Amino acid sequence: KLFDVLNFHQYAGGQRPNWGGSDRAESPLVRIIDDHRTTYGAGKPVIQTETGYMNGVGGKNVPENVSAIYTLRTFTENLKENGQDAVLVFQLFDTPEKHEPGEQYRGVFSVSTSGVVQPKQ
Repeated sequence: KLFDVLNFHQYAGGQRPNWGGSDRAESPLVRIIDDHRTTYGAGKPVIQTETGYMNGVGGKNVPENVSAIYTLRTFTENLKENGQDAVLVFQLFDTPEKHEPGEQYRGVFSVSTSGVVQPKQ
């Protein structure tokens, strides 16, 4: 076919990592990946090049403890159950000074105003 790798960005918008399906057969994310594999490149690697959760209250935000759990589930579900070849989290550190409101707290690690880096709990 026309490419070597299928990549995509998946943000679950505060939902479970597989976009709310109760199992693999019901997962909208799995259907999208399977459809693209069939249409564009059976046997090609599938790489999720962006995923993550915004931390906060309201809207599509989730609390830090939920983000920590969902991030780990994203890796296990997408690598093991959904057959993806790689998953990359956006982003490693919070950057409150550099992004639009709502985007600053996607990091796996928080950074205090004094520069202390710590994993989210």
